[in-house]
Amino acid sequence: MFHEHHHRSFFPVVLVGLTLVLVFVVLFATGPFTNLSRRGEIDVPTSERYEAQVQRILFAFDERFNMADATESRVFVAVQATDELLALVVPADLRDLHLELIITLNRLRQDLEAGNAAAVDASVRRLEELHAQL
Repeated sequence: MFHEHHHRSFFPVVLVGLTLVLVFVVLFATGPFTNLSRRGEIDVPTSERYEAQVQRILFAFDERFNMADATESRVFVAVQATDELLALVVPADLRDLHLELIITLNRLRQDLEAGNAAAVDASVRRLEELHAQL
């Protein structure tokens, strides 16, 4: 009455195949083939390299800021310089200077938007002082 039928199943083959794929994915994600930066290690620049990057950003800022005649253009230049500075990886010994640069550029943007010419001049002088420290 009841016949025992044994159907071949591909489940064990699929299970073994998926396991092998998972093992290879883990090996390639964490093994010697992985770039160090992908594993969470950050390439911290030297102070000299960071200073050269900041010099480039500040020289470009100074040139664009002095060429801009409208307040909106100057605000844009300040925001652009801030964004470029925020994108940098900062060496530990220059973090305070970096933070001062960001704060000063942000203050300059606020002073420009408020139309406070005396404060704008003070912020520009402070940027020049910070630039001289590099």
